[in-house]
Amino acid sequence: MIATKTKIYTLAAGAIGMAAITVAWYMMVLHHPKGIQAPIEALDVPFETVAFNAEDGLELVYKTGSTINIPPNSLVDADGNPISGSVTAQYREFHSAMDIFRAGVPMGDVATGQALMSGGMFELNVTQGDEELALASGKQANLALAAYRPTEGYNVFALDGEGAWQQNGLPKLDTNQAKIDGLAGLKPLPPKPIDPRAGESDIIIDLEANYTEYPDLKFFGNTRWRMVPQENPGFQDNLWAFRVIWSRMKIVKHDPARNLYKLEMKQRQQTYSDKVVQREYSLIVAPVLEGNDLEASLAAFNKAMEQYDSVAVYIIQERDRLEAQADVLNSFNIESFGVHNIDQIIRDDLMVSVEASFNFTDEVNPYFTKIRVYLLNHDLNTVQDYGVTEWDFVFVQPQSNTTVIAVLPNNQVAILYGDDFARLPLQNHKGKPYRFNMSIVPQEQLVPLMGGLTAMR
Repeated sequence: MIATKTKIYTLAAGAIGMAAITVAWYMMVLHHPKGIQAPIEALDVPFETVAFNAEDGLELVYKTGSTINIPPNSLVDADGNPISGSVTAQYREFHSAMDIFRAGVPMGDVATGQALMSGGMFELNVTQGDEELALASGKQANLALAAYRPTEGYNVFALDGEGAWQQNGLPKLDTNQAKIDGLAGLKPLPPKPIDPRAGESDIIIDLEANYTEYPDLKFFGNTRWRMVPQENPGFQDNLWAFRVIWSRMKIVKHDPARNLYKLEMKQRQQTYSDKVVQREYSLIVAPVLEGNDLEASLAAFNKAMEQYDSVAVYIIQERDRLEAQADVLNSFNIESFGVHNIDQIIRDDLMVSVEASFNFTDEVNPYFTKIRVYLLNHDLNTVQDYGVTEWDFVFVQPQSNTTVIAVLPNNQVAILYGDDFARLPLQNHKGKPYRFNMSIVPQEQLVPLMGGLTAMR
C-alpha cells in the first residue's frame, strides 16, 4: 500500500509539474515582448561599427547625412569609472516602417493614446570589449539626425529599459549645409576621350572643295572625317546638312587633346527674286586615322580613358553619396545611448478599431508558435503589433498604405500588401468583424520591400 501510495503521489506531482510548465509556456507565448526584438533575425537592420579612442571622442558622418559627436573623455563603465583606450560605436538608423519592423522597435500602443509615428530614429551603443559603456554624468553627445519626412511639431523620445518611450526635449531643424556645399564643390565630369576608331554606323565625311578658292582646306585634302555623335546632340534632326552643297567650309581646332575639330559650313544663295539666303551649320568631327597614326592614337586614347574613368568614378560616387543624404537634419543632445526617435503621438481620430481575424490561423495554431501580427503604416511611419490575445481588435487607418505581416513557422510570412490594404472597406467595419485574407509566402519575399540606408562613412 505504501508503495502504491508513493507511486500515485509521484504521478500526481509530475502532472502538476507539467501543468505548471504548460502555463509558463502559454504565458510566454501570450506575453507582449519588451524592448527591441527583431521578428526575423536574418532580416534585422545591421549595425555599422567604428572604432575610436575614448580620449579623442568621435565625430562621424553617416551615409544619410546624420552626424554623431561624442565628446572626448566622456565615457564611463557601469560603475562610473572613466574609460580610456579603444572603444567601439555601433550605430544604425530607421527611416521607414519597414526598418522599424525589421528591427522590432516598439512604437507604443494606440489603445492607450501613446502610439508614435516616426520622423527618423537611430540606435547608438558604445562598448569596450563585451562591456557596455555610458556617458558620464554631465556629458552629452550631439546628434544631427537625417529627416526624410516633415517633422514640424515632433519631439525627441528615448526608449527606456521597459520598452516605453520617454519624451526628451525638442529637436532643432537645420539645413544639411554639408550636402549643399559638397554638391556645389563637385567638379563637372571631364570630357570623355574620343575613340579614334571609326564605327560601322559612323557618318564619314569626305571633303570636296575647290582648293584654289579655299586654300585653307588644302591641308585636309586627303583627310576623311567622321562625325562624333556624342559631341553633336540633335544631329539626327539636321540630316539636311549632309545633302547641301556648301559654298564655304572651314576646319578649326576644337579640342586638340581629344583630336577633335569643328567643321564649319556656310551657304549663300541668291533666289530668282534676287533675295540672298544664307545658311550655316557646324559639326564636331575627328579625323579617320589609319596605320601608325591610328595605333599611336589608340595608345593615347586608352591612357586617357584610364585617367577619365578614375576621375569620373570618384565624381559620380561622391555625387550619389551626397544626393542620398537628407536635405535637413534634426539636431539634439542625448545623455544616454540606446534608441532615440523624432516622434509625434498619433491622433486618435486617424485610427479606428476593427474586430479582426486572419486567414493564416486556418493553417497555423497561433497559440503555440508565438505569432504576432504587425501593421506597417507607411503613411504615418509607424508599426503596431499584436499578439494572439490582442488581435481580436486592431487599430487601423482606413485607406492607408499599410502592409500587414505575420511571421509564421518554417521561414514563411503571411502578408497583405499596402496597395491591397488601401482598398479594403475598413471604414465601414469600425467595431465590426473583418477577416484579413493574407498570402503565405517565403520570408525572402520581404527583401525587395526593404530600402533602408545603412552604410557608414
